[in-house]
Amino acid sequence: MSTGSSNETGKPQPVEGLSFKEAQDELEGIVRSLESGTLELEESLALYERGVALLRSLKTRLTAAEQKIEVLMGELEPDASTSPEPDVRVVREVLAESEPGAEAETELTIAF
Repeated sequence: MSTGSSNETGKPQPVEGLSFKEAQDELEGIVRSLESGTLELEESLALYERGVALLRSLKTRLTAAEQKIEVLMGELEPDASTSPEPDVRVVREVLAESEPGAEAETELTIAF
């Protein structure tokens, strides 16, 4: 029972040569085949081995994509050392003028 991407010789294509989607689809097919319970032991072991290789490749690719996204997101976030601090004193003065006793509440709010 063939479940994966094969080249013209009928041998499975190297995992590295598969796109993410192809590897994912092949892994899903392997899982279905193994769950069917209709395979011979040798074929089950071969498919399981292929599935492990596919899963390892998919996890590696996902980790690399996550790291790339983190780097890109870091480039978008402003640098904390250059961002201006809010003028807490001005906020306190405005609230103290408008509502007696508001300054203590403002300090708690600002602490968050």
